[in-house]
Amino acid sequence: MTIASLIPSMFLRRLTLLMAIASAVMAVLGLQLFRLTVLQGAEFRAQAERKLVNTIWLPTQRGQIKDRNGRILARDKASFDIAFRYDVVVTGLVRHTPERLLRGRVPRISRTWAEKQAIDSARRRADWANLNDRRRIQIIVAYLALFESHIDRMWDALAAQTGAERDTIDGARNTIRTRIERRVATYVKSNTAAEIKKNQANGRILTDKQERMIQRRFESGGIAEQNQSHVILPRVGSEIGFRFFPMKQEFKALASPDESSERGYGLVEVFPGLDLRYSGERQNPYETMDISIDLSTLPGPLRRSGVQTITVDGVACHILGGLHDTFYDTDVDRRKARIVRDARFKERVVRRIADQPDEDLGQYRLGDRSGFGGIERAQEHVLRGLRGRRITTIDTQRSDHVYAEPGRDVQLTIDIELQARVQAVMTPALGLAKVQPWHSTERDMSPHRPEPGEPLFGAAVVLDIDTGEILALVSTPTYSSRDFNLRRDELHADPLRTPLVNRAIAKPYPPGSIAKALMLVTAITSGNFQIGQSISCTGHLIPTRPDILRCWIYKNFSGRTHDEYLGHEPSASEALMVSCNIFFYTIGQRLGGLGVRDSYRMFGLGRPLNIGLGANTVYRGPPDLRDDTLCPYRTGEAIQMAIGQGPVDWTPLHAADAYATIARGGLRLPPTLILRPTQDRFPQDLDLSPEAVAATLEGLRLSVNSRDGTGHHLMLPDGRREPHFNVRERGVDVWGKTGTADAPPIIIPTEGDEKPGTVLREGDHSWFVVLAAEKGSPPRYAITVVMDYAGSGGRVSGPIANQIVHALCDLGYLKDNTRGAR
Repeated sequence: MTIASLIPSMFLRRLTLLMAIASAVMAVLGLQLFRLTVLQGAEFRAQAERKLVNTIWLPTQRGQIKDRNGRILARDKASFDIAFRYDVVVTGLVRHTPERLLRGRVPRISRTWAEKQAIDSARRRADWANLNDRRRIQIIVAYLALFESHIDRMWDALAAQTGAERDTIDGARNTIRTRIERRVATYVKSNTAAEIKKNQANGRILTDKQERMIQRRFESGGIAEQNQSHVILPRVGSEIGFRFFPMKQEFKALASPDESSERGYGLVEVFPGLDLRYSGERQNPYETMDISIDLSTLPGPLRRSGVQTITVDGVACHILGGLHDTFYDTDVDRRKARIVRDARFKERVVRRIADQPDEDLGQYRLGDRSGFGGIERAQEHVLRGLRGRRITTIDTQRSDHVYAEPGRDVQLTIDIELQARVQAVMTPALGLAKVQPWHSTERDMSPHRPEPGEPLFGAAVVLDIDTGEILALVSTPTYSSRDFNLRRDELHADPLRTPLVNRAIAKPYPPGSIAKALMLVTAITSGNFQIGQSISCTGHLIPTRPDILRCWIYKNFSGRTHDEYLGHEPSASEALMVSCNIFFYTIGQRLGGLGVRDSYRMFGLGRPLNIGLGANTVYRGPPDLRDDTLCPYRTGEAIQMAIGQGPVDWTPLHAADAYATIARGGLRLPPTLILRPTQDRFPQDLDLSPEAVAATLEGLRLSVNSRDGTGHHLMLPDGRREPHFNVRERGVDVWGKTGTADAPPIIIPTEGDEKPGTVLREGDHSWFVVLAAEKGSPPRYAITVVMDYAGSGGRVSGPIANQIVHALCDLGYLKDNTRGAR
């Protein structure tokens, strides 16, 4: 075979091989083209289209919270947060060597704005490729000085435009830098360690160089906060904020730092990385109020002519709540869950603009705040506004937009003036809410009860019986929004005062004797006691045990009984009037564990009270009252529960709700804090017998109007008796019941399980529940007062309840000789 004959065959083989390779390459390219255009075509097309769309979110504002009379309790004051991108914030604070920048050893995410600009500007020079490293470094250093100087002048201009101190701005920058650097270090360290551990688990032993490469990989990726804006000046006024809006688009010319450059640097933003966010500072106009109290209506030792003006702070803060400085994952999850389950809510907040996908216009975005506590949190979905959105298509210049919608207002049933009046009455400065000489009895001699002159804390509720609307919901001590922002940890750590706890709805209290009204009305209704019957007060329930299950009169007055006191066995109404324990122990025996449990449950205990603050904010009662599957109470427990002791507790709101239900003749109307609430409130008829209701109301009337009643008078240290309620002179009828409830002690645990801990407070809680109406009318308002570890219900809570009834008269809720009713 000749060489000439081999050439064509070799050529053919090579040609065939080249064609095969070309075919393979074309096949790969074809498959890739198929993937890009067919399989993922829609996705990539959407990405491309998104890059042609410019979206601007327009600010909105939060809805207002108003009281029943339309007074604004919480509102947004227009303000803005001035923020800057992180690389701008750290310019001048962080510096990398020019050599490292030149060689690309500093990840772009870690470079400052000046460093990015310097490198980019230097590389745009026409002679860059012909320069040696030394000359390149000189040029980078010159550009760095230029851009760092620009940023330094920018901070001076920011201070001049806003009136802020330069030191304040620099302090904020340093704080942000420290916080982000710590987060980056934690992120890199934890992820590097996890990656190394993963390799070791797979049997790979890494060299030091490989471990450094893993670390650099995570450093190059960085964290999201390094690409985000951070607030330098929070909540500046709207005038300043609007002044800065056009500055986001302002540019200035910077000359090249190097005269040998063929051209200057060109234009640069006056305020690089500027981000303006609508922050809406929240204001509570009625948080501080001055209240005048008529001193002539106080108990004798405090009574004098004239008025006392009391400044109350933190009015309704427990009800209103406040705003966090940011939002949390739980806020996002709650909003998404509401969109899923509430079709009407979804229809309102989820919108489509042009051909863009549906989007929640109220979604949380960087810099947003969310409500904490009270109405601000419970009604977040109502109060939160919807941002506007403007979408501009770059290639066609078509513009579509949705206007911003402010959040919706929430109107409460609260009368803020009555709320402040009640809080003023419960302020120690007036004298009723601190330990007085007339408060003490021999029973109150615990070494851990409040000392004379010490402040007393508690709660009060005022409920409109006809509507179930809550007119006042007071808990003391309260807190102000200023206190919460400055002393949050201190407020959380106060075990005795617990100012952040809303005692009116969230703190469990043993009911004490105020529960006897419930037991009486259910016992008569169920046939376990007949009208016309009586029960003898023997002093102690068990004949052979005079040391237990005793009547309070037997214990405090040397073995005396109510039979002796009244001259006969107490009837139903008389037993409630004198609060006879033996009578109600016997009622507990007759009802039994199941009957006592059902008596409490029919008045709402054990069930959630969704008053508008969230279904889980109101204490529901002990577990045995919540769960049908738990065993009913034993007879011994039923006996104690019949006088409001033992395994039962509730809140002041439960007490007001229960007494209002009795006043309505057995119609239970769930209480509400929201005027015209969106949730359904279904009345429930408890089918109480009219005779039972009449006997109970008669007992409550006698308790505060008969000299024999436990709620009738105050015993002063000099032996004089003074009626609790001097409001009768204003043409007001009152019914009521006192309660002195054994309270669990407040104990601070000590180290070691064997040590019992330190007792901070022990004694009895003081209760008084009152029904009030204009003379000759059925009860119109239910009032509950409880004072923590204060002792006697009548002595402590009675004068406070009297002042609340006076407040109802002064504000026109109850008509007297000089004012009309609302």
